[in-house]
Amino acid sequence: MKKITSILSFILILIFFFIPYFLFGALDMYLHLKVVDLDKAGPPEFYGKYIIFTYAANKRVRSVTAVFEHEGFCIQHSYQHNEKGIFFLIYPIPPEYLQLTYRIIVDGLIMKDPANPFFEEDLLGIEYSIVTITKIMEKEVVNPEFTDTGEVRFVYNSRPGRIISLV
Repeated sequence: MKKITSILSFILILIFFFIPYFLFGALDMYLHLKVVDLDKAGPPEFYGKYIIFTYAANKRVRSVTAVFEHEGFCIQHSYQHNEKGIFFLIYPIPPEYLQLTYRIIVDGLIMKDPANPFFEEDLLGIEYSIVTITKIMEKEVVNPEFTDTGEVRFVYNSRPGRIISLV
């Protein structure tokens, strides 16, 4: 009986620690931990290939969504909220844009993002939040990379001045 309990405990530990890694990947797991730990709203933050938008309500809120200009302000992206009451949206960075213009919708009220200090006002006085994509999206590294000429290329990103060997 003790042996079966030990085996079941071991299996549960494996499932708890490794299944999320295989299902979501290491980056996604860290991203999940980041948004779970949010305790205040702030300006949009870059995280890998994503932008994290946050919203903190000072009263009970049922729904927070974001709409983006490059989508014609037509698609509403729903925020989720963590146990601390912070709403967040994990949005993939569109590679062809250097700036995103957006608005948020809180329980049907359309507004600029109060956590983002960067905004514009159009001729009608409507305010739009802006996030400039300052991070250059890096090309995904394929290792090894086989070229058309038959060469094989290996890439290792590290600090300058380190000695790297390939065995």
